[in-house]
Amino acid sequence: MNKYQNRELQKIIVSLLGSSLLGVKAFLIITGVAVFFAWLPDGMSALLDKIFGGEIFSWSAKDGTMLVQILGSIAIFLLVKQIIPKNVANVEISINNEPKKTKALVLFLSPNSSEEEKLEKFKSLEDFKSNNYFMPLTAIDYHKDRLTKLVIACSNQSFNDKDKFLKCVQNIFGSKIAKIIEIKNAGDFEKAKNVYDFLENTYEELKKEGFKEDDIVFDVTGGQKVIAIAGAMFAIPNDRHLQYVSTNDYSVKHYDLTYIKNEE
Repeated sequence: MNKYQNRELQKIIVSLLGSSLLGVKAFLIITGVAVFFAWLPDGMSALLDKIFGGEIFSWSAKDGTMLVQILGSIAIFLLVKQIIPKNVANVEISINNEPKKTKALVLFLSPNSSEEEKLEKFKSLEDFKSNNYFMPLTAIDYHKDRLTKLVIACSNQSFNDKDKFLKCVQNIFGSKIAKIIEIKNAGDFEKAKNVYDFLENTYEELKKEGFKEDDIVFDVTGGQKVIAIAGAMFAIPNDRHLQYVSTNDYSVKHYDLTYIKNEE
């Protein structure tokens, strides 16, 4: 089972048991349900045979198994009902409008049809306001003072625009930021699993390079809903930082997604 599939399993368990931990409680519930569905049909079948066979008032030692199956199934049902939490975990989304500046930023680059000569004339961030490079450049601008690593994730299509984007970064932020950029081909942005695997692998690489969890931010503005969905799946089971540039006021926001339990 890969990490993507494990996240799916974790979400299913959370929705059923109210916990993402595959611990004793989960084992007891799963075992109890299995025994319940194994015992109850056999016990009821044996009881119905006695009723329709006219032997309902004739009991022997062998009928003890039938009673154990029926009464045991009832006991297991009541036990499982008590173990399963009454308040199922929900997802809480909190938005930080003034997030901490990060050292390592990962963002997704969408294809850009603008001519390179036109973009080279843009010397300020505001000049890109009507261009789709405005969002990733805004994300960089917010963190530029602390950035020591900038990972640009390209799709198969936007990978051809990488040099064009690098020149835009150079024009706006200078060589300091341009030198810390690492371009990666993340493949097809339309496939959630593909995006998820890229996020997971990039995160592990950044950790190996010495970046702490609190110093890594993933920007999912990328222009496609699949990126945001995969980013949420990547962030929900973990305390990882997800960022989005607002399309309303172009401010940078951090989204914190965690499982919580409702109080009665």
